[in-house]
Amino acid sequence: MKMKIKPLLAVGLSGVVISLAGSALAQKVAAPGAIDNITVFAATADTTMENIRSDNQAQLAGEPVPTWFGLWAINGGSGLGRRSYVTFNEAGQSTVQSATLYLYDYYYEGFTSPGTGENVSGTATIRGIGGQTFAEPNVGYQLSGISSSSPLRADRTTWSILGTFTMSGSDGTSTVPGNEVGWYAVDVTSLWNANVGSTITMSIDFNNDSGADGPIFEDTQHTAYNNGCYGAIYDSQPRIVTVAQVPEPSALALLALGGVVVWLRRR
Repeated sequence: MKMKIKPLLAVGLSGVVISLAGSALAQKVAAPGAIDNITVFAATADTTMENIRSDNQAQLAGEPVPTWFGLWAINGGSGLGRRSYVTFNEAGQSTVQSATLYLYDYYYEGFTSPGTGENVSGTATIRGIGGQTFAEPNVGYQLSGISSSSPLRADRTTWSILGTFTMSGSDGTSTVPGNEVGWYAVDVTSLWNANVGSTITMSIDFNNDSGADGPIFEDTQHTAYNNGCYGAIYDSQPRIVTVAQVPEPSALALLALGGVVVWLRRR
């Protein structure tokens, strides 16, 4: 699914302060504006998995109210570790000049326990693979059509690392987002161009600092925003933004240009 950026989208994503963090390929950023050669692709599915099971959005409910929803990533022991996946369909698409994955984290310390909760602090790693996809679960913990040998259930360390970024939050009240809230972008151009006509799937892992929490990114269903979660904003679901290739000058145009240059030199 794709859509041209509309002015409403540009307005809905404005006001995010650019704050570089992490590598040059992945960082906290402002969302793109409305430019003619930009196309936005919506994810076809996303989910969170706890170790070898998955949590759909409604099952990530917790305390306090408003409940936690979305794509959670946290490195935890004793079965507490969570990672998220998001997949896109490139059927009918072409190679591009650039492709960027955008994720929006709405979760922060004050959301849980103002002044006493755990900051979202640590390093996120985005990995990618081509040809994989999954059916987003509506109920239960099983991913439809995914075997136990699928990379979605196996070790993702064989997937290509697309980028990493650091996140560091700040104390806040229950209704004032911390510094960790905002857009994060990862360059996925190579993965996109290598899988034109197929699908691409990315995993989101988070190695949280000692005593810190992990982020929760908005999902394709706008669940956090629709449920009034603090920090959530309108139209902040995962997306890939592509910039079209700059057309190469045709041979005829080059020949014509050469003729003009020769004519000018002879004068």
